[in-house]
Parts: sequence; structure tokens; C-alpha cells
Amino acid sequence: MPTGTLPFRIKLKKVDQEMVDIYNRSSFHRNELLISLKPFTIELADKKIDVSVRQIIVLPEPIMRRLILPDKNGGHQEETTKPSEEKVYAYLLSLSEPYIDAIANDFVETPEVKQIFDEPHVFSFSFVTWQHLLQTLIQLQLELKRPEDAIQKKMVFSIVSTIFLELYRLSSASKQNRLEMSEREILAYEIKHFIVDSYRKDLTLQDIADKFDISTSTVNRVFQPYFHSTIYQFILDLRLGYAYSLIESGLSITESWQKAGFNDYSNFYRAFIKHYHIRPHEVPKKGES
Repeated sequence: MPTGTLPFRIKLKKVDQEMVDIYNRSSFHRNELLISLKPFTIELADKKIDVSVRQIIVLPEPIMRRLILPDKNGGHQEETTKPSEEKVYAYLLSLSEPYIDAIANDFVETPEVKQIFDEPHVFSFSFVTWQHLLQTLIQLQLELKRPEDAIQKKMVFSIVSTIFLELYRLSSASKQNRLEMSEREILAYEIKHFIVDSYRKDLTLQDIADKFDISTSTVNRVFQPYFHSTIYQFILDLRLGYAYSLIESGLSITESWQKAGFNDYSNFYRAFIKHYHIRPHEVPKKGES
């Protein structure tokens, strides 16, 4: 890498509702990478791209684009969160043309890397590769928060270059090798989708095991590494989130905990306070000031 001055036109932003409102009003965008954390939609001049989790979307500079987030009460959102929790759908990495030139020509002399921005691309990743990329992204985020100096610039340049080399390698691979999900990973996501569809019913761990013809211990062993939660906690969080939204909408507390899949009020009450740090009757109703 040369010892000259590094270009430093690079930004990393969280994609949330506030950011999208500002983003969509702008008529100019640089070369961008969107690293998705939740499903959303990108609207281009001639098509729409439905973005899934574990994808990176490459958007060249001259292409017009709009980001469309799901509705608050529907769309893609499957998992509920605490009302105070920030809903981040993606990270957006924006780079100037000189920065990309420096990566392509100076980092390891791979001008082919610029081909990534020839047209829009959608790259999907296996769970393991995605976890690695997220760690790299977190490292970049932390580095960008440091005071700007020569070493910090070189660290940022090195991290971004590594991401681009990974994307170029993926774009060069045959389609059949781009996404390799193991049977275990596929099963984990099938279990998750089944739970999301069924959590408001009287769903038990044994029901899930019977559905997929595996043992109860195998259910948790397959599920937990991918979603960092036990089956019990995952179901509980979904039920609490749904009950909260019903109470917030004006439904009675009794109807809300019953519709959310709880069988016992005292269990619901204790879990609700532990999760939200307020009592159910203290939930502010929509429209209240």
C-alpha cells in the first residue's frame, strides 16, 4: 500500500426509520453497500429488490434508489422488540469513487474489485460467513469512532478493503457455490418459522420436536447457535411483544395475555415486568400524550 494520503470519503450509517426519511429525499447517493439485518425493500428505477437477512446489496453511484421499510404492524417483521429498542434494518456503507479506486489499485493491486459496482448486486451468505462479516463490520464501526489520524485511516482502509475482497471473491464464484447452507442451518430456520407462525397457540417444546421428528434436546441444540436464544425464551419474547402491542392498542390486559398464548396470568405478569420493567396496566395507549 502506498505511503501517500489515503482518501477518506467513507460513511457508515444505521438504517432506521429516521435515516430512511432523510435518505429518500436525497437525489444523490454515492457507491453504497447495504448490509441487511432485517427484511426491507429497495426500489430502483426499473425494479424492486426484496431484501432478506444475511445479504449485502451493492448499489452503484448513478442509480436512483429508495428504501422502503415494512409497516410497523405487518410486512416482514417477525420478531417483536421492546418499545424503547432501536429498530435497525441494515448498515449502509457509503464510499466515494476515489476511495474505491484506492482499494482496487493500491491495497493488493486488484483492479477487478471495481467490477462489483458495474451494476446492482445482491449477495447472500451462509451463517458462518455472515457472522464473520458482521464482526468485521463491528470492527469498522469502532474504528470510525476513534479520533482521525494516519493510523486510524489506514486501519479503516484495511478493513473496508478486506470486505471488498470478500465480495469480489463471492461475485467470481459460480452461483451454486455462493450460498451453502448446511442441513442444520436450514432446520434451525424452519424451526424459527414454525414458532413464529404458532407461538400464539399452546405451543410446547415437545410439539416442535414432534413436528420435525427430532428430540427436544436436539431442538434447542440446533436452534440456539443461530438465534442466540433458547426455544423457551424465543417464544416468551414473541408472546410478550404481541401482548404489549395488544395492550398498547387498547385491548384489555386479560384478552391480551390470552391472545398472546399465555396460559397463566401470574406467569405473564412476572415475565412482563422482568422484560419491560413496567406493569401491564402502565403501558401507554396509542394516541395518548
